[in-house]
Amino acid sequence: MKTYLVGGAVRDSLLNLPVHERDWVVVGGSPEVMLGQGFRPVGKDFPVFLHPSTQEEYALARTERKQGQGYHGFACHYAPDVSLEDDLARRDLTINAMALDDDGTLIDPFDGQADLQARVLRHVTDAFSEDPLRVLRLARFAARFKHLGFRVAPETMLLMQTIVARGELTTLPRERLWQELHKALGSQHPGEFIAVLAQCGALQQLLKTDDTSITNFSVWTDALNRSATLCHNAHHQVATLLLRGNIKPELKALLPALTSQFGLPKRTLDHIALLNMHPELQAAPETHSPDTVFIGLRECGALKQGEGFKKLLNTAFHLARFDKKEQKRSQAQWLALAELCRNIGRNDVDPSLKGPAIGEAIEQARRDAIAIALGPTG
Repeated sequence: MKTYLVGGAVRDSLLNLPVHERDWVVVGGSPEVMLGQGFRPVGKDFPVFLHPSTQEEYALARTERKQGQGYHGFACHYAPDVSLEDDLARRDLTINAMALDDDGTLIDPFDGQADLQARVLRHVTDAFSEDPLRVLRLARFAARFKHLGFRVAPETMLLMQTIVARGELTTLPRERLWQELHKALGSQHPGEFIAVLAQCGALQQLLKTDDTSITNFSVWTDALNRSATLCHNAHHQVATLLLRGNIKPELKALLPALTSQFGLPKRTLDHIALLNMHPELQAAPETHSPDTVFIGLRECGALKQGEGFKKLLNTAFHLARFDKKEQKRSQAQWLALAELCRNIGRNDVDPSLKGPAIGEAIEQARRDAIAIALGPTG
């Protein structure tokens, strides 16, 4: 039984990029042997195990055969006689189909190192076209490595267009589309994700539009790249993309497209809606009137819970481009006022009141408390 370091860790080390996680392939092994050595099984569709000490993933060498539609339509075969090259051959790109043995020797049967040096994203075999998800994965890699000068090989672009022509992208669940977009938003050039999808026709198919002009999506790519310079958190970035005044007018069609086709999470949509109605959260509470502060706290849910409101403030401050010191100070003020209001209840108003008058009195007491806390400048 032999173990090899594979995939992204090998690729990134050759590019002199930080390696954040390491994956391993086990050749000549079996589930029984892995369990006997203390590995913990985690795979459902094929045997993947966690190392008992490092918790890194170790997968038995396997092959895959297409037997249905979509990215789940594969039969997986693993056995001690599956070779390392067999396992590498099933991978998407040559730059991801390299391995290192235990003495550091590079195993590179598909010339991935040459493609790294040439800055080319190239498929390993024509089996690439069997998995529709690989279209989005390649677009994400194009966005991730745009700053290094990577481009999609022409023959690989043709295979992507073949996948689109078969209509298999429509089999991908929205949540999976969002996962790929979410990862792309974390890159320096997320607009390249959109550009590559438009080039192969995938974006038009996913958005259900007959517009095939790639140049018409330049507004999207430019805005995505601009928003990437403002923040790296994808949740904040989407909000920035849709809400900043110098971007929003250009992208009126983006929100429904992200919502209906790319599965934009409900939390992000809720934050966008609230921040659109309450721009006051993008400034310190002391710059607003007590009534404005109270209404903002009430309508943003701060009087019922704290953690969700804290996350909303984080997004607001990214939109306002606060520095860390100012963000920390302003957030503390908003949260303190929210807690102050939550602590005012039935015991703090006239006990003789009944019905709606109780709620009205509590609300007025909270408004008064905010006014006192803000002082004459509020």
